[in-house]
Amino acid sequence: MNVALEILKELHLELDSIKKALFHLQNSYTNCKSIGLKEEYNENELEKWEAFTSRYSRVSDIVTQKIVSTIMLIETGSRGSLIDKTNFVEKNNLVEDGEDFRKLRLLRNYIAHEYTKQSTNEIFELVLTNYGSLNSFAVKLVDYCTNNPYYKI
Repeated sequence: MNVALEILKELHLELDSIKKALFHLQNSYTNCKSIGLKEEYNENELEKWEAFTSRYSRVSDIVTQKIVSTIMLIETGSRGSLIDKTNFVEKNNLVEDGEDFRKLRLLRNYIAHEYTKQSTNEIFELVLTNYGSLNSFAVKLVDYCTNNPYYKI
């Protein structure tokens, strides 16, 4: 099969994946917003917060590492580095400022790699605060691909 067609199919799978992941992330956001930040959490509340941070990381991975990489592969022939991706999303008006894109990726890394070293509430607060940026970026990516005839198969 044609390589370009395989890449487009990969993109469509990623777009389906992000739509489902965004639905679950929204549910977690709603749950955690109603719980709020506290000094102590019961087991149920802690599970909901941990699900939220995990879902945030997953959505961040899908959009920054998979979807943007695949779009760049289609449009530029390369998946690109983080700096390349940052420049690409800024140039294509998917973010107002490229630094916003970098922050999404850096927060994901912070959650994944520094979790045990940091205050739980610090991480919860960062994810809660940055949820809107991640959600907005993911929706713009889906719209970018859905409304672009170049990505139809």
